Order: sequence, then C-alpha cells, then structure tokens
Amino acid sequence: MDRAQDDFYVDLDATLRALGFTRRGMNWVRRSGDLYSVVNLQKSEWGAGRYVNIGFARASTTEGGWLPESKCEIRFRAGALLGSSGGGNSNVEIGHIATGPDSRPAPISQLPVTRALTDLMTAVTEVRDLPAALRDLVSDRVFVRRGMREVLDSLGS
Repeated sequence: MDRAQDDFYVDLDATLRALGFTRRGMNWVRRSGDLYSVVNLQKSEWGAGRYVNIGFARASTTEGGWLPESKCEIRFRAGALLGSSGGGNSNVEIGHIATGPDSRPAPISQLPVTRALTDLMTAVTEVRDLPAALRDLVSDRVFVRRGMREVLDSLGS
C-alpha cells in the first residue's frame, strides 16, 4: 500500500471499530442481533488500489462467528453506496477515493464513501433493517443470494 492507502486503512480501522466492528486481517466484522456484517479490503488486480467490499448475512449462517465477505448472502462494493464518490459505480478503488480534490490524502471522515459506509452501518443492525437500507442507501449493484432474497421479500423489500 502507498502512504495514502496506508493512512486510509488506519482511519478505516478506527471508524469501523467505533461502529462495533473487530478486525480480522483485512476484514472487519460485527455481529449484532441476527445480523452479521463484514467490510473487506481487497487488493486490485489492476493497480495499487484496494476495493472496499461489504457483506451481510444472517448471523446463523456464520461458521464459528466468521464468514468471509465472498460467502455473504448480500454483497457489494462500497462504490455502490449512494452518496459515495462512486456514484453507484461498484468498481471504485481506494486509490481513487482516498484523495481530496487536490490529489492529497483527505481525512477519512471527509470522504463521501466513509460517510456513506458509516450511514449504512449505523442504519443496519438487524436483518429487518436491510430492505430499507438497501432501497435508500445502496444502488442496484448488489448481489443477493436466493435464500436472503426470500427473507427480504417477506420483510417487504
């Protein structure tokens, strides 16, 4: 990671810990009630950047309290968050969003993606919170597994 990404990583860690997440490698996980949430940093194959991946699952589907983002029932990249600098584009890299307009690292609290991620994780603490949050805070670039789609439909998504 370059310095801007390193600073972003440290700040992201503090931001997510304040929301009740614990770190596990390049993943931050939280279990609240019946919901498991994970935020993952993934290295880009195309450059030095990192992607921020977000996953949700029913807590009962985790294995010993752990489930990688890639196996979550709902998955998307932070760029899909409405209000992020990704504008609903799921392929925004940290290398592109961790800088201010003058190309210098911006404080994480001032990044649109951080505010959008914080808004999402504050709004969603139980499975029943997901339909409204997905409708109001996330673009349609979301992968939802069939079993979870049925749960969301029963909740009125």
